[in-house]
Amino acid sequence: MALTGNNTVLSETPKKKKNVGVLVCVILAVLSLAAITVLVLILIKNPLPSKEPNIEVSSISISDWRKTYTDSSGDYSSYEAIVSSDTKDPFIAAIGYADSGNLSDLVYMENGKGIIRDTYTSVDPNGRYRAIGYIAGSKLQENDISDIQFKAVDFDDYYYLDETDCTVIVSFEVKGKSTGIVVFDIENKLTKEVERNCIAAVADGKVTYTYYLYDMPYKSRDVDVTVHPKLFSKAVSLSKSGYTVTKDYSTSKDEGSSYTIYTGEIEYNVPKVKKGLMIFSEKLVSGGEPDNRNVVNYYLCSVLDNVCRIGTYDSSWEDDHKSLQEPKYEFKLYGYIVWKELSDPGANTASASS
Repeated sequence: MALTGNNTVLSETPKKKKNVGVLVCVILAVLSLAAITVLVLILIKNPLPSKEPNIEVSSISISDWRKTYTDSSGDYSSYEAIVSSDTKDPFIAAIGYADSGNLSDLVYMENGKGIIRDTYTSVDPNGRYRAIGYIAGSKLQENDISDIQFKAVDFDDYYYLDETDCTVIVSFEVKGKSTGIVVFDIENKLTKEVERNCIAAVADGKVTYTYYLYDMPYKSRDVDVTVHPKLFSKAVSLSKSGYTVTKDYSTSKDEGSSYTIYTGEIEYNVPKVKKGLMIFSEKLVSGGEPDNRNVVNYYLCSVLDNVCRIGTYDSSWEDDHKSLQEPKYEFKLYGYIVWKELSDPGANTASASS
């Protein structure tokens, strides 16, 4: 039936009722299809976070370290070792110092193996490190990231080595706008060389990562890289009420005849985190190198005994280095991850033959 403006009932023939019923069914079907389409598009653009696998790691061991490089002076060397686990599922191993257990490094583990490196050091790393825990994560597909961008800077041409090196700043987004840790490979599309198992902070889906590209053709300026995602570990979100600043940002200056260096630090208390990892951002707002100003970068730092310290480093080695001004930064804490303890800590060894 239908109502006129004065609430009078208008008579309708059975045929008209049938047509109205069909029309209503068609409209409902169209609306339902539209709703489903919108939901699918939302899920494609921002997929629901998948539940991380419930894995358990009982033991992690580090092999004897082998020397991979020694500089011309013979004083500094680079080393690497194999990290092994009884768990074949992918995860991130938390490696700490053997004497204190404080976090030193994160190592991506796949099929029970990973590689840890100690570069340009004068100290033999054998027996210096041990596993202190692990972080589970969800596998990523290629379409789980987007907006891959890169910028190559600071080219160094070495005539006597017949090569060029540079710094590459890579950025991309992880779908879902989540905060956490991401593991990925960076492929040099020109040489097909791959920088494997990079680990970076993710803040509201955004990632920035800096790495060094070596052995390019002499005086080359051609750089073209892409990213292949592997694993994502979600963090616990942190609001401003979840921490307090216990030491305001301050800097110290070191100036020599050929350089000026500013080191800075800010300290937070995070009551809910006894020990773990903090995801944060920093932005240089004044001072420092002009090219670095107003650029937001995302990083990881450790939390120990509820204390999170973030350090900064600004330097100039140019002829006009004395013009470098004291830096001022803005910081933001996004979330934290607490690694799981090994189920059999007694099985963990600081060094074991691979």
